[in-house]
Amino acid sequence: MGVHRIVSCLFLFTLITPYVFVSGGECIAKEIEEDLRDKLAKEAIEILHKKIDDDQNGDLDLYESDEFLREELEYGGDFERHESLFEKDHLINKDDLWNTWTSSQVCNWTTEQMVEWLVDRLELEQYSETFQVNAVDGKMLPRLAVNHVQIMQKVLGILNPVHRHKISINAMDVVLFGPPKKPNNYIKDWTLVISVLLAVGGCFFAYVQHRYSQSHAQQVLKELESLQRAEDSLREYQERYSTCMHRTYTVV
Repeated sequence: MGVHRIVSCLFLFTLITPYVFVSGGECIAKEIEEDLRDKLAKEAIEILHKKIDDDQNGDLDLYESDEFLREELEYGGDFERHESLFEKDHLINKDDLWNTWTSSQVCNWTTEQMVEWLVDRLELEQYSETFQVNAVDGKMLPRLAVNHVQIMQKVLGILNPVHRHKISINAMDVVLFGPPKKPNNYIKDWTLVISVLLAVGGCFFAYVQHRYSQSHAQQVLKELESLQRAEDSLREYQERYSTCMHRTYTVV
C-alpha cells in the first residue's frame, strides 16, 4: 500500500513539475524584462538630464530648463507646466528627475493611451499599428524622448527624421512635465458661439415674422370685413333705389 502511494506521488510530481518550472521561468523572465526596461529608461532620463544641464554641475535650475524649453521644445509661452517641475526643489539632480518621472501618471500609460497620444496630439496615426504591435507603453517614453536609435528606427521603423524629431520633443515634454494640456480649440468654440447666435437670431426673426404675419392677416380680415359691409350697404342702397323708382313709375 505504501509503495502505491509513493508511486502515485512520484507520478503527480512528474506531471506538475514542468508547469511549476514553466510558470516560475515566466515570472523570472518577466522580472528580468521589467528590470531591463527600468534600466534603459533610467539611462535615458540621465541622458535627458545631461542634455538640459548646460553648466554640467549635476543640477538643473529654472534658467537652464527655461532656455531648453525655448530652444529645444520650441515653447513660446504657457510656462505653468514648466514651473510645476520646480515646485518642490529649485535644483533637480538625476535622481530627482528619475523619481519625478516614475511617480508621474504618464509613466504608467498603457499602449492604448500611447496610441491616443500619438494620433490625437502628434497626428502621426500611420505609426499607431507599430506602437500596438510592439506594445509601446509609457515606460518607453524616456527612450523616445532621447531619440533612441534602437527603438525609433530598428524596432518601430520610424525612418522619417522629421517624424522622429516630433515624437522626441513631445515625449520630452510629457516626461518632464506630465500629460499635455488639452489644446484650446478657439475655432471650434467660436463656431459654436456663432451657431448659437445664429440659431437665436433665426428664432427671433421667425417670431417677428410670425407676429407680423398675424397682424397683417388680421388687418386684411378687417379690410375684407369693411369691403363686405360696404358691398352690403351698396346692395341695400340699390334695392331701395329700385323700389323708389318703381313707386315713381307706378304713380305716373
